[in-house]
Amino acid sequence: TYLFAYLFGFLLASLAAVTMIFAARVLHEKTPEIQEPRIITFLADTSYAVYLFHWPFYIIFSQLMSNLPAVILTIIFSYFFAILSFYIIEPLIAGKSNPLIRKISRLPHIKPISATGAGILTLISLIIIAVAPQVGAFETDLMVNGFKQAQTNIGQTKTLAEQAELSRLGISEGTSL
Repeated sequence: TYLFAYLFGFLLASLAAVTMIFAARVLHEKTPEIQEPRIITFLADTSYAVYLFHWPFYIIFSQLMSNLPAVILTIIFSYFFAILSFYIIEPLIAGKSNPLIRKISRLPHIKPISATGAGILTLISLIIIAVAPQVGAFETDLMVNGFKQAQTNIGQTKTLAEQAELSRLGISEGTSL
């Protein structure tokens, strides 16, 4: 039943997650000489940033094209910005350096190029903000479906209230006056 899922399902899922995390930690400590595959390390490094970036990109691309191209572009742009964030922007903000940052800092004229790039991105952002619709199709659909759901709930509540009133008066269901 749903009550069982809410009372015990979440508890069991949480306990299973804790058990898996603990087992992974123990396995990691028992095998310090074994390195994780690079793809797993990459996915672990970028997963949170992909989580943050994917939804805005999907909303933008789903407004402009069908679902499959929107998903493909969302994945590409999410990983691009996740890589940029994790390997370049975050270390720069933290004052750390890595081989990629050192290689980029040796490029000639990197500061003017970076400033120009930031200016162009700001200009593009301002243009997009100026021409963007007030409410997109996705938001409209969410709002309409929310209204329909609220209307259904109100109707069900009214029916239940009427049945309770009739029951209180001793009038059985299906009796017409």
